[in-house]
Amino acid sequence: MNIGAAACRHIVELSGRWRARLSVALLALLAHGLVEGAGILLLLPLLAVVGIDVGRGSVGRLSSAVVAAFSAFRISPTLPAVLAVFVAANTVLAMLRRIG
Repeated sequence: MNIGAAACRHIVELSGRWRARLSVALLALLAHGLVEGAGILLLLPLLAVVGIDVGRGSVGRLSSAVVAAFSAFRISPTLPAVLAVFVAANTVLAMLRRIG
């Protein structure tokens, strides 16, 4: 018997039996990835606040997108504001890790 085929058959069987839990786990995994990416992007304004030039190239475009996201919520990207959002993102990550 082929081990790969047996593993695929086992996964299909488990997904039918545990469909709800599998759906929650996959959604938590997706949300975790999105929040982690947002947390990494929040480092760009922090670097700009401490004086590192992040205005060039693709990093500059990402940095301006993060600043535009702050502006959309009428928040200026100052050190306390960026740190507060960063802490909130990491709190959400911790909660998602408890789910998954």
